[in-house]
Amino acid sequence: NIRPFSHLICDEVQDFSNIELSLMRSLVEEKENDLFFVGDPFQNIYCRKINFSKSNISVRGKRSKKLKVNYRTTEEIKIKALKLIIREKFEDFDGGEETTKGYVSLIHGSDPIYKVFHTPEEEETFIIDSIREILLTDQIKESEICICARKNSGVDQIKANLSRNSMRYHDLSSSQENITSIRVSTFHNLKGHEFKYMFVTGVSNQTVPLKHPGFDLYEPKEREEYLKSEKSLYYVVFTRAREGLVI
Repeated sequence: NIRPFSHLICDEVQDFSNIELSLMRSLVEEKENDLFFVGDPFQNIYCRKINFSKSNISVRGKRSKKLKVNYRTTEEIKIKALKLIIREKFEDFDGGEETTKGYVSLIHGSDPIYKVFHTPEEEETFIIDSIREILLTDQIKESEICICARKNSGVDQIKANLSRNSMRYHDLSSSQENITSIRVSTFHNLKGHEFKYMFVTGVSNQTVPLKHPGFDLYEPKEREEYLKSEKSLYYVVFTRAREGLVI
């Protein structure tokens, strides 16, 4: 049979399933440089378990390579993000165990900031003041700053706070692009993005990890996998920051 494509490139492969990988395998005839897949097991936020071999995709020998150099975030932000997942076991894409050994960032910067507030109003005031200071001193664009929250209700609070302070914002979930406004987003919508400064809001004992109404009904293994995916989600969020991370 004639396959519909000669080559296939796929990013964020950790979000796929074995069935989807098998489908992609079937679209391209097996030959040199037929498939190019990129993924990060530590960013598996949907509890997917994939295996290239079981999907008839061969990565043995020199067909796979681990990328160990981080060009996006500072070493300080990378360390903060890795602390979330360092005690968890993650499978690579072919039945082995993924490790962080040799993983380095080439740039250095300030340590991530962790601030504690007694009220949401204190947090909101701090964020507004910090953004104004960044815009004045660092000479960066509003679009290089993102404020995020775990749930849509938290994003709505961020929008209301920015509006009260006459600051324009752009929700990453919107299909319309806006290059002149501060970005706001839920955690899940941050996939595929990066910003110079990230503000991660609403981090508390009530929200980390987020336990939805059905959590207590999970079997022990399901609960373990869910909590692990929550850590991966925060890992994704922290690594969106290139220079400054404020929690």
